[in-house]
Amino acid sequence: MLLKQVRAAKATPGLDGPTPTLSEREIDVLRLVAQGYDNKEIAQRLGIGVATVSTQIKSLYRKLAVHTRVQVVRAAQARGLL
Repeated sequence: MLLKQVRAAKATPGLDGPTPTLSEREIDVLRLVAQGYDNKEIAQRLGIGVATVSTQIKSLYRKLAVHTRVQVVRAAQARGLL
């Protein structure tokens, strides 16, 4: 599961600058990413398109200054967003 990878990660990226403001939808997507769901599963659970999920994840990466799902979860946890 993704959370096991997050706990095993040593570095905490995405901690530069102030904590970004996330939309409610970004938080919904982030929570499901943290639970290990893929984009298609997230889209089904939230009733949105896969392309929308991809856009939300890209936005999370940008806002948290990260490049992977593990990093985005780790950075969100470190900032108290999860």
